[in-house]
Amino acid sequence: VTYKSTMGHEAGGEYVDEFGGEEGGAASNAMGALAIMFSAYESIIYYSTDEDRAVNYLGAGALAGVTYKSTMGLRPMGVYGVGLAAVGLGAVWASRKGYYG
Repeated sequence: VTYKSTMGHEAGGEYVDEFGGEEGGAASNAMGALAIMFSAYESIIYYSTDEDRAVNYLGAGALAGVTYKSTMGLRPMGVYGVGLAAVGLGAVWASRKGYYG
């Protein structure tokens, strides 16, 4: 059992963030990297086609996922590619329906 002090440090000397997790930094770095890759790919696709279509977001999500997991093999590349393509398409759908943005 580890006890967290009010300063964010455990009694054993290991750091724990204010939410009690130890993976917060890694998760935020991963999300930041994926967001930058998605944005870069979406901009490249948009400027090469001069059209704002849902396919641009699908492609950007798929390319970001494949690039992010490219060192892990084909299966994780496919999973992340399909997953981020779905997230991109969902974001486009929600914004066009007026749910956000």
